[in-house]
Amino acid sequence: MDDLSGQVIRGYKLIERIGEGGFGVVYRAEQSSVNREVAIKVILPEYAKHPEFVQRFEAEARMVAKLEHPHIVPLHDYWRDKEGAYLVMRWLRGGSLREAIEDSHWEVDAAGQLLGQIAEALNIAHKQGVVHRDLKPENILLDEDGNAYLTDFGIAKDLASDGLTQPGKIVGSVDYLAPEQAKGEEITPRTDIYGLGVMLYEMLTGEHPFPGLTPVQLLQKHLNQTLPSIRESHPELPAALDHVVQRATAKNPLERYSDALDIVEAYQHALISEEAPPPLPYEVRIPAFLKVVEEELEFERPAFVGRERELAQLDGYLDKVLAGHGQVVFVTGGAGRGKTALIDEFNRRAQTTHDGLIVAIGNCNAQTGIGDPYLPFRDVFSMLTGDVEGRWVSGSLTRENAQRLWEVLPLTLDALLARGPFLVDVFIPGEILFAHSKARLPQGAESLKRLEDLLAQKKSGVSELEQSLLFEQCANVLNILSNQRPLLLFMDDLQWADDASLSLLFQLGQRIEANPILILGAYRPDEVALGRGEDRHPLEGVVNELKRKYGNILIDLATEVEEEGRTFVADFLDTEPNQLGADFRLALFERTGGHPLFTVELLRAMQDRGDLIHDEQGRWVEGPGLSWGKLPARVEAVIEERIERLDEDLREMLSVASVEGEEFTVQVIARVQNMEERLLQRRLSQELGKRHRLVRERDELKVDRGVLTRYRFSHQMFQRYLYTDLSVGERRLLHGEIAAVLEDLHKEETRGIAVQLAHHYMEANDTKNAAKYLLEAAELARERGANVETLKSIERILAYGSDVDLVTRLRTLEVKSDVLNNLGDYEACLSNDEILLPLAQKSQDENHLAEALYIHGVTLHDLGNLQGAMEVLDQAADAAKRAGNQQIEAKVLGYKVVPLTRLGEIDAAGKLAEETIRLAELADDDLVLARILTNVSFYYGETGDLSRAVEMLRHQLEITKRIGSLKGRTLGLGNLGWNYVMLGMYPEGISNIEQAMEISLQIGYLAQCVHNRWNLCLANLRMGNPQAAVQNLDQIDIDVIGKGFLEAYHLWYSGLAEEGVGDYTKAKADFEGGYEEFLEMDFKANAFDSLAGITRCSLNLGQLDEAKQCAKELWKYLEKTGSSGMELPILAYLTCADVFQEVGDGENYAAATHEGYVVLMEMAGKISDPDMRRSFLENVPEHRTMVEMWDRMGGELD
Repeated sequence: MDDLSGQVIRGYKLIERIGEGGFGVVYRAEQSSVNREVAIKVILPEYAKHPEFVQRFEAEARMVAKLEHPHIVPLHDYWRDKEGAYLVMRWLRGGSLREAIEDSHWEVDAAGQLLGQIAEALNIAHKQGVVHRDLKPENILLDEDGNAYLTDFGIAKDLASDGLTQPGKIVGSVDYLAPEQAKGEEITPRTDIYGLGVMLYEMLTGEHPFPGLTPVQLLQKHLNQTLPSIRESHPELPAALDHVVQRATAKNPLERYSDALDIVEAYQHALISEEAPPPLPYEVRIPAFLKVVEEELEFERPAFVGRERELAQLDGYLDKVLAGHGQVVFVTGGAGRGKTALIDEFNRRAQTTHDGLIVAIGNCNAQTGIGDPYLPFRDVFSMLTGDVEGRWVSGSLTRENAQRLWEVLPLTLDALLARGPFLVDVFIPGEILFAHSKARLPQGAESLKRLEDLLAQKKSGVSELEQSLLFEQCANVLNILSNQRPLLLFMDDLQWADDASLSLLFQLGQRIEANPILILGAYRPDEVALGRGEDRHPLEGVVNELKRKYGNILIDLATEVEEEGRTFVADFLDTEPNQLGADFRLALFERTGGHPLFTVELLRAMQDRGDLIHDEQGRWVEGPGLSWGKLPARVEAVIEERIERLDEDLREMLSVASVEGEEFTVQVIARVQNMEERLLQRRLSQELGKRHRLVRERDELKVDRGVLTRYRFSHQMFQRYLYTDLSVGERRLLHGEIAAVLEDLHKEETRGIAVQLAHHYMEANDTKNAAKYLLEAAELARERGANVETLKSIERILAYGSDVDLVTRLRTLEVKSDVLNNLGDYEACLSNDEILLPLAQKSQDENHLAEALYIHGVTLHDLGNLQGAMEVLDQAADAAKRAGNQQIEAKVLGYKVVPLTRLGEIDAAGKLAEETIRLAELADDDLVLARILTNVSFYYGETGDLSRAVEMLRHQLEITKRIGSLKGRTLGLGNLGWNYVMLGMYPEGISNIEQAMEISLQIGYLAQCVHNRWNLCLANLRMGNPQAAVQNLDQIDIDVIGKGFLEAYHLWYSGLAEEGVGDYTKAKADFEGGYEEFLEMDFKANAFDSLAGITRCSLNLGQLDEAKQCAKELWKYLEKTGSSGMELPILAYLTCADVFQEVGDGENYAAATHEGYVVLMEMAGKISDPDMRRSFLENVPEHRTMVEMWDRMGGELD
């Protein structure tokens, strides 16, 4: 607009233009009537008469007028006339916070003072129901004394009104945009907290957390990446201040401070006492079991000696963690080397030294661990959510550790509800979590109500698709929790960990760098070296990758030096009074080499044999019959001797226990041995525990039929010895008996022990029950996103062949098909179908047949056989109709819309689209309706009705969120993102695609990951970022592409990206490959998308004759068939027009331009939303170019 400086308006003389913001220009002015300077904001002329913008301007005036506070810039006057609209505000001479930050970073006290002023202003606004939504340094003005004033409510949201902003639209400055703004989601006061946190980062460091990025790159950072630590550039800043910034800028609003004043309180607390943990949200209610005096429980803790060097190393790692830098460390060594004892002692000392440190422990299982997804992490989360009573009573936890875990439950619960809801009922049983929370929290606590709502939602959800976002949600929950309490997580016996746990461990290692989390793992290198089957042990790769990230992370107890061994022997002997001299100590060291377990067990054996006796003062001395030559020479021999000294009843009890595993259940042993439970408990506790020290109580587990008490062998070598000493027949029988008792004790709760039951029934050669629980374990693993474990269980079932009943085999093959489809392995899907279909026909059940035919139809489509898919889907629909199954029929017909659309049968696809929605509503099945909305939206998107597609996908996302279908949700988000990209709404598109990518990665839906990266590629190309588009494609796992339509599409997208960076030769080759693949599959519309690419590349390479020939062929197709089903139809018309213009064919140039413009206007006419339509025409490069070409021609439609 023209500069109005010097003009007088209503008594205000405009002195100088000082800036622009929102939709207006700001002037410094003089108000002569009262002799003061003011700032006047004038709406821009192009908006002055536009009702929406005038309404927005008036809204700002009303909002500022009702917000009276010393740190909000006051409004002096406001009016509108035919020339525009005006706001008159206080003039501040100190400039903006932006200018102050550019001078230098702020000292912590000054930053705290300014933070307090802004927070007070925001607090008043939020209480009035106003969210600013555009917090940034430019909108913080300063007076001469450096006091801060909040201004520019131009896009503020009045929570009491319907608002001016349409749902799904992004508002706010990208540099300070909260993730929920980027996603177009609900705006709350916590949205302002995020912007405040980013500004705080800038004040303390003097720079933006994500400097030098494009708007799209910034958007992706705000969505997916936590802010760097303020200590990276300013290590002198307290770690506690970094925690304040990190919490304020948490990706999930519920993880942030609840109001603006909370962040000020946290900031002040961080400055006063960096070491003290923040207060708990509720008063601590100590449970009855923790009120027992520790000494009254009479459990014996093993003596710990030596290892001072290793303890010092661990202390060094912990110091680094407490300074705010996450760390992963592994303690390694063979069986009996003292790994667990070392870490237990370190944990005890660390908690004594560091107030607030939380320790949680996870164990892997030698019998079932490899097939039991996330077992050690389930243990960890069990402890973090208050499951400590049994462990405390049994002596597994110290009182201090148990109390801290109990106290931290509210913080864990809040983190779970905010960022880990899908962990509930997958990692942590919901009912147990609720029981612990109810016991810990005050009545009526908000968290309890939210947990109740979550559990109710899960009960009404669709369990088979509730695959948890384990990697992401585990990291988020642990990081949130660590910002309030530092965490020490110990994973024992990782050599037996399942693949999923090791993958999660690796991912956590990538995510905890900026958080006070220490992950300690222990494993046996000799076991890892053996590998798994013919493959390398997965732990090897994890350790190697983490070593590259963290450097030296191994503490190897196998590399024992002689002096350390001697010291251990001497120190252990001196844990009890003795008169054992230097000769005895030397002989003991030479016998054991200082091996911890060997030394301890040999001494116990010598005491039992009478080789060591007490003198009159109660001191250990050498017995008269001591003969070193008669003592065992290996630790295994010591164990054998210890076991052989037991009486027959005790030995029999332990033999049965060894079959259940390293951990065993008292009630199971009692039932199998036909013993009185009370007597068994006493013998385990007193004789085998206290006297022989072979077992120790672990915990108690509540089930419907009572309480189960679990014990654990004091070392796994005892369990292995007893188990291998049984005959094959004895093991088989005992496995069967134990499985039957476990099944009976758990009744309706067997799902939680499906892996254990499958193991026992397999070892018992009970094929029927083994298959039953293997399938249950496979479905559970699939819900947890553990594809490897799922397929392992499935292959074990299928290996039984016809020994398994038909229905179980059918269900197994259906689960396998779903997993293979997620992985994008369509050839394997086809092989699976070849087994599934004959079985379904053999079942003579139309429901099974319809489902199998549907699965096969999807496979054929994914392999590019559209006609074959159509025929099979018709057969599936007929079978479903014969069975009277409306759900399957609707699902089948809904999917049929996709191949119909791809084949160009648009009218038939449109008719079927409407019919299937009606069918789905009649079937009253939300999951089926969600699937149909996804498929039907594909039809509307491909035929240009993008606003209808968006509407359907928003409905789909409402349903999939409500029923907990993550696979459905990632499809909905990905497709919605693609439609936004087609509309030229790139921030919205990228936001949705990134969310889809996050879910796809975590549930193992690799095929959808490919689609998401393609969509990001196209978005970057349209925004003029071809290098970023190439990077998107480089991130695709080529192994997932395989054969079929994925391969053809990937060639086409590769051609687009290479064309974008100017590599026309390579682009042309890829377009040609895609053209052939699409034609072979009868994807005709897509084939001509590829031909358009070949044409453009030929033109750019100077191959004019080839370009002309290709353009003629493309134009012939467009004239005859039209552009329906093409991915980029307007680009195809432009391609023809460019070539015709280049070769001087004016007639066809005009025709192609005319027809392209007509098609473009028809597509735009289908978009009902005016903003979407404007974006579609203005923000998509080929659409903008087509309009410009039409205008240059002076075109006018009939």
